[in-house]
Amino acid sequence: FGTVAASIRRYAHERSCDALIVGTHARMGASRIVFGSVAESLIEHSEVPVIVTHVDDVPGGTGPITVAVDESPPSLGALGAAIDLARALHRGLSIVNVVEGGRTDWATAEPILSDAAERVRSAGSDFELVTLEGPVAETIVATAQRRGSSMIVIGTHGRRNAARLLLGSVAAAVLERARVPVMVVRAH
Repeated sequence: FGTVAASIRRYAHERSCDALIVGTHARMGASRIVFGSVAESLIEHSEVPVIVTHVDDVPGGTGPITVAVDESPPSLGALGAAIDLARALHRGLSIVNVVEGGRTDWATAEPILSDAAERVRSAGSDFELVTLEGPVAETIVATAQRRGSSMIVIGTHGRRNAARLLLGSVAAAVLERARVPVMVVRAH
């Protein structure tokens, strides 16, 4: 009883759930802003990762799990969740770092991917490392599509609506564009 998102979060907390899975039909636009979104509220406030599926997602993919990494704390959480998921589903990981250009961005990619590779190697999972240049969200989604990924895992700071509108959100953009389920891991 109560508001939908708060009731789901409370239920998940009481039962020590590992993740939430929620379906949505909204991808973007004025309707989502005006009417809100249960999925968006869960992502903003959930203590556990939230897997979002869309009505038009391509089901049943058997490819690797694509996980986006950078040097942020949410990215580390996403990598950990992706490792756990890959092991449970017997899937490989496609670890993606996107640079927007410039010598500094390319110089930071190597240590980020090296650290990610070490974590995945120690967990015993198969993986590939990918560094690409371009708009971050679009590049993540395009890479997952090219690799036949079964899911995308991404971290988020969980900024609220006004902050996200001002600062942008890679996770929100990936959710809007992806055609496979997306697991969003919020920084705590």
